[in-house]
Amino acid sequence: MPNFLIITKNIPDYSKHDIDLGNTPKIVIQLCLCLKEAFFLAYKIRKYINFYIYIEESEILIKFEGKTLKYLGPDERSQSLLLEKALKMSYYKKTISPMMFIKSTPGIFIKKVRFKEFIESQENSQNIYVLNSFQEEQLKDIEVLFNTAKIEDNRNSIFICFLNYDPRKFNYYLPYLICLTKINILEGLNKKIENLPCWDKILYINHYFDKINYDT
Repeated sequence: MPNFLIITKNIPDYSKHDIDLGNTPKIVIQLCLCLKEAFFLAYKIRKYINFYIYIEESEILIKFEGKTLKYLGPDERSQSLLLEKALKMSYYKKTISPMMFIKSTPGIFIKKVRFKEFIESQENSQNIYVLNSFQEEQLKDIEVLFNTAKIEDNRNSIFICFLNYDPRKFNYYLPYLICLTKINILEGLNKKIENLPCWDKILYINHYFDKINYDT
């Protein structure tokens, strides 16, 4: 089961009223594009996908679980409303536990957890891939593994992408990478997708998985 993890510094407050007025924050629109490319194959949801959003400033993790996901439509409005409901719960639920997820709506869960602890909890995943492009000299202090296996052989992998990643601010992201046990780069893949926006990277990855005999 492939997992997508989108890391963003923060998500500003917004409401249903903002959405209806067309004032949805840009970052939310981008996250909705990522959700759409992660889950929707025509009008059918990819049940085998797990999609995570990690908010760095609040250390909130939001999980979209494909096999139990309901009410998520292919339109930006329904996606942003479901995301807003989960965010609102994280703001007002002061007792959110790092030990377990709390359900917001069917298939959408939240919990408070440090990034390092979440990554360490994913030990059953075969590999962790960072989809953002980094210069070789930037990764000199991190173990980088070049994996020549086909992407189809990595169904239990976690694909990480920093939303609104700015190479000039690499030092800000460095602690989030150092805590990973390793960074894998699929040979030949990174060059193909390095200049694509986050949602297109997800679409590119899913294109491979869609060709496998999953029950979608």
